[in-house]
Amino acid sequence: VLFDLERELGSSTLALVSLCEALIASIKARFSGLLRYFEIGENKKVSNEDKSRILIELDAYLCEESREQNLLFIKKHLYPRLYQLSLKYLPMPATSAPIERVFSQSGFLMRPHRASLTTKNVCLLTFLKCNTFLL
Repeated sequence: VLFDLERELGSSTLALVSLCEALIASIKARFSGLLRYFEIGENKKVSNEDKSRILIELDAYLCEESREQNLLFIKKHLYPRLYQLSLKYLPMPATSAPIERVFSQSGFLMRPHRASLTTKNVCLLTFLKCNTFLL
């Protein structure tokens, strides 16, 4: 996202920095619920110091230049708190059953009388069919 914006802005550093700050603020707002993962015990919460460390790690991770190997599991020593969050919220499914269900739904959608559907429309219909519980 930032690389495309950098091209559009003509490498204006000040505009890019302010855009990066706005992007980080919006991401922090969306992921503020993730900080609840670090609550300890029943009513004990993470100290403000720990929250600030987590937010500092998030800022550093989001402003990293390298996009080639920007995976948290590779950088678990650089971002230990984000690594813990990624283990909690980005797990691999234990079985292949969920993906098999998605392929089944795509098969049901692709019938001979629907042969004129584009790939994009099939993807969108499959997504909607498999995620109707979110609507």
